[in-house]
Amino acid sequence: MPLLVILILTVTSVFSVIRARHDVPTLAFIISMYVCLVLLFYCLYVHDTLPANSQQKEKMRVPIWFLATILNVLFAYRVSTMLPLTLDCLVWAMAGSTSLLGFYVFFIYKEDKSKSLAAANIKTHIRVKSVDSEPFVAAAEKV
Repeated sequence: MPLLVILILTVTSVFSVIRARHDVPTLAFIISMYVCLVLLFYCLYVHDTLPANSQQKEKMRVPIWFLATILNVLFAYRVSTMLPLTLDCLVWAMAGSTSLLGFYVFFIYKEDKSKSLAAANIKTHIRVKSVDSEPFVAAAEKV
């Protein structure tokens, strides 16, 4: 599946480069987006193949966040050139908040394992209770 995604991305990028061969800013956008996406897919692949608690896996968060931020900024720039000033500010605000939120989640926020396990147990308990059909069967027999 990932190979198919890279193949489709490559083919569409080649066709886009051919169509925009005389427009230098569009060519720069297409090529930089393609390179960033391929690098991001590679970094995600490496991140997923590393052991769960390894130091290298923690270090891979930096290029993943950096590439995602670059993609976010490139999209925001491309879209903002076609919008009026008020929407332009909104697009940049959303791009900035997305990047800052990604930074917070990747580097600052530390999940408390005990709370997440307790929440998972509560969800499992609620799910089992809601699937229990005895009250429904008893109510149906009374009717």
